[in-house]
Amino acid sequence: MKRVIGNGAFGYVFEALDKNSGELVAVKRTHKVGNVVSREYKMLKMLQGSPNVVQLVDLFYTKDGKGRLLQNTVMEFCEYSLEKKLRENMKND
Repeated sequence: MKRVIGNGAFGYVFEALDKNSGELVAVKRTHKVGNVVSREYKMLKMLQGSPNVVQLVDLFYTKDGKGRLLQNTVMEFCEYSLEKKLRENMKND
């Protein structure tokens, strides 16, 4: 993990380097709830390959310092957040 690039109510997003491909990726780390994968992961998997949707790269689990299970959703790295891109487009209108 290189650095935190975002955070919210459910977790953090990190910029990271994929050791297999050498490409930058975004890793969203959230606390695992229950025994099923998140709805976000299910939707990204279902929409994989669709245009204008961030692409899912991988999913893995780790534990934090207190032993709690964390879900790490690995996605393609985008230079802009959706919010930043929308604000930019509004300025240009």
